[in-house]
Amino acid sequence: MTQEAITSASPSPSTPSARSARVALVRALVIEVFLMGIMLAVYELGRHLVDSEVSVATAHARHTWNLERWLHFPSEAVVQRWVLDHADVARLSNLYYVGVHFPATLAVLVWLFIRYREQYLRIRTEMIIATAIALLIHINYPLAPPRLMPGFGIVDTMVTVGPSAYPASTTSGFANQFAAMPSLHVGWAVLMAVAVLRIYRSRWRWAALLYPAATWTVVVVTGNHYIIDGVVGTLIVLVAVATCGLVPRWRAGTRTVPRSATAPVSPAPVGRPVIGLPRTLFPQARQRPHADQDQELQDAR
Repeated sequence: MTQEAITSASPSPSTPSARSARVALVRALVIEVFLMGIMLAVYELGRHLVDSEVSVATAHARHTWNLERWLHFPSEAVVQRWVLDHADVARLSNLYYVGVHFPATLAVLVWLFIRYREQYLRIRTEMIIATAIALLIHINYPLAPPRLMPGFGIVDTMVTVGPSAYPASTTSGFANQFAAMPSLHVGWAVLMAVAVLRIYRSRWRWAALLYPAATWTVVVVTGNHYIIDGVVGTLIVLVAVATCGLVPRWRAGTRTVPRSATAPVSPAPVGRPVIGLPRTLFPQARQRPHADQDQELQDAR
């Protein structure tokens, strides 16, 4: 086949099929942007239902702090004290907290949408489920972060070192500062790592877990979250992953066809009926008489 024939056989960018593909891609992209925008809007607006319950949030903070001590968790104050001895590390941690969370999540989602659409749809659904669970926890359990609890010995590194992601007033601005439990910084980071682990098979894929580990460390040393906030953030992601995993299994179960209905039936030997079926459908074949018996019949005639 000549090069001209190959070129003419391949679809042109202006053909109807190519235009339909572009339209379908744009439609899918618009739908996904709309869904993610609605999710973020509902999440942020829902969190503001409790941003005035300062006393409740601080009481929960004391309960959380005591629970961590009872569980023998490492002290956030000790971890932060080491970082404060290195001002550059503290500043990098603040920059990471302010500038990595949303861009990294968006980059992974775009990569999945372009290269692995099926995996993108699953990760997107898991993110929506995890975010919805987190919102319910925020509403029912407002929690002041460690940086707003002076009695814990933790400082606000974004104020002392900079830069800061929050306004001076705890009740102004778009973000709700009394929604520390759970940490979606950690939860979303875990989910992005899960996406990498699903796609790749190399042993190096486990390096993706460094991202949630680094995020977990940053949210603690900056005083924005307790260690247990990351634990709960990870757990709700695992719940979302398990929930999405049940749906395809259930659908597959409803489509399961009994093996006996699809397995090929080997032909039965001559003279033997197929087991389990009426004998009248497969009558036994008539045996041909032996040569001697045939001669005797002819003599008798």
